Amino acid sequence: MLPLIFRRLAFVIPVLFVVSFLVFSLQELLPGDAAVAIVGQDAPPEQVQHVREAMGLDKPFFTRYFDWVSNAVQGDLGETLVFSHKGETVSGQISERLPITLTLAVGALVFAVLVAVPLGVLGGMRPGGWADRFGRTISTLGIAIPSFWLAMILVLVFAVNNEWLPVAGYVPFKDSPTEWFSHLILPWISLGMFLAATTTRQLRQALVDVLGSPYVRTAWAKGAGPTRVVAKHALKNAAIPATTVLAVGFAYALGGTVIVEQIFAFRGLGSYFLEAVVYRDIPVLLGVTMVFVVGFLLVTLLLDIVYGLLNPRVRVS
Repeated sequence: MLPLIFRRLAFVIPVLFVVSFLVFSLQELLPGDAAVAIVGQDAPPEQVQHVREAMGLDKPFFTRYFDWVSNAVQGDLGETLVFSHKGETVSGQISERLPITLTLAVGALVFAVLVAVPLGVLGGMRPGGWADRFGRTISTLGIAIPSFWLAMILVLVFAVNNEWLPVAGYVPFKDSPTEWFSHLILPWISLGMFLAATTTRQLRQALVDVLGSPYVRTAWAKGAGPTRVVAKHALKNAAIPATTVLAVGFAYALGGTVIVEQIFAFRGLGSYFLEAVVYRDIPVLLGVTMVFVVGFLLVTLLLDIVYGLLNPRVRVS
């Protein structure tokens, strides 16, 4: 397993530098002058020049890139230009907001697993049965309904009309675990429904294919029970494609929190990124984008490790 991890790490590091260069280059493609966009069209030239120097726009491109990379490796993502009145750095604000976004994404992942595994297994064991039809209906609705529309419907039904759950806002776990959980139920469902739907379909189809394979028929012929055949023999191989869908969906859920955070008034990385786009705060845009990129690469690394655990042949491939 260790050789597999080292090989994947050796691949991740150069990819990270290439992606960082591409992300940093995006600011050169933005139309107009970033300094003018921040201070306004009517600002005096001295103020515009001061902002350009603060952003480092007066330096050559490659000089700015290597300065930014060298600082980013040390955990310094620069200073925010628009939210500087708070007296915080980009790294400080990201570290403050990142737990909220991770809580949303991980909760959506847990919700997806709790929904997809039972529905996928029951549907795969008896295709065409009532459980399979129910699972396919739920997965079809989950794929067809956009997360933002589902979020608004959930808020209207459970928070506004019936007042069973809070409308919006985030409560830290240390302040009140009960309030923390109640404020996150609707965002978890909104963000995790699509992931649950796609994983259910993938797991169900993979299990149908595996249950028809020769080694599973041999296990049935030896007198093994349904629990042993499905749990020990079939599910382990059927879980590989479903795990891929689940991991990739989780990585995209990190970026998909932007809309959900806006609807439920969560001050996570998604809303922070959106504010930076509106005010064209380049250091914040670069910092948050790289955090999402690193998160995606870490998820793919963990996915490769899970592959090695589920299929020993992957370890030496």
